[in-house]
Amino acid sequence: MVANRGSVGAGKASVSKRTQVARGLCGLVLVSCGLLCSDASADEPEPPSYRLLWIREDDAGSCPGPSSIARGVRERLDYDPFRDDARATVEARIDRSGGVWTVSLRFSDGTREATKRFQSPSADCTAVAQAAELAISLAIQGNELARAERADGPAVPEPEAGRAPSGLPSTGGDAARTSPPRADAKPGPLPAPKPSPPPFAGMLAISGVGTVGLLPRPAVGLDVHGLVRVRRGVSLSLGMAHVPEVRADDPLFRLGSTLGRVGACVDPTGSARPRLVGCVHVELGSTVVVVRDLTPLAPGSKVFGGFSAGLLFVQPWEPFALLVEAAAMVPVPAYDFSVSGTGRTIYSSPLVNGVLRVGVGFGAF
Repeated sequence: MVANRGSVGAGKASVSKRTQVARGLCGLVLVSCGLLCSDASADEPEPPSYRLLWIREDDAGSCPGPSSIARGVRERLDYDPFRDDARATVEARIDRSGGVWTVSLRFSDGTREATKRFQSPSADCTAVAQAAELAISLAIQGNELARAERADGPAVPEPEAGRAPSGLPSTGGDAARTSPPRADAKPGPLPAPKPSPPPFAGMLAISGVGTVGLLPRPAVGLDVHGLVRVRRGVSLSLGMAHVPEVRADDPLFRLGSTLGRVGACVDPTGSARPRLVGCVHVELGSTVVVVRDLTPLAPGSKVFGGFSAGLLFVQPWEPFALLVEAAAMVPVPAYDFSVSGTGRTIYSSPLVNGVLRVGVGFGAF
């Protein structure tokens, strides 16, 4: 009986030990799972957020606005890195001097700071803005602030001997091993940048117009002119002018004219300020004669076409601009007015007319 009780006691002791071992293994598995899960979540940190400050100096007013830059960065990163309440900021300042664009980038979160700067002799700001979008995207993807902090901190140790750098398989030993990526490793290249559409550029101008040769004597009137950029350096031009009647050499007759025009303007100076633009137009006009007697009569009008070419000077103070245009117009056909039955000519237009416009525009051009 004593032996049997001792055997039972030994069995109970063995079961108790197995239970303790099982509990210990379960605890170890739970701890291991917790560590692995925390490591997995640490491998996928939340992307950093920034406030974007896009600053255009006076000579860079033709460059895209901050919304266009932010849209280009979002398209390149496939997510939106910008938040109005973000602590970190991206300050991008663009300027033009001596025909060279300068873009200065500064990343800051109050305690860390990183800067970049590049220049471009491009004639148009569109290509420079795309380069700025790409530079901001690369810096955000590479977490520029964290890299700047690591550059000031202790050096990262080199991989152990026998391990291949950059995560390549090791050439020594029976089992292939890989080294962990270095903390300061540069990110891989981004996909080719997507070209962002150029910002809309157009202007509406109201001008006083002076003419020589269109009517019997120099005359002034009102001109409305619109410009819309259709591609880099080329704009569609539309306009209409009205010149009230002026007295002919014969005081009984007065002549006035209305003209419309459509054409294109080419900007060889790119984004320089001020701009000198060359314009060519097709003209369509009508000149009317009024007989001043006891009762004014309008015996008829002459409709004519023509061509004009000139230079347009634009001095912008966005959103306004001063416009001065000088042009020469060739009416086709040349017209004249004569009194029927008398052979007396009231007015004959010359082969070339001169036009001067001075006005104020509103818009971005």
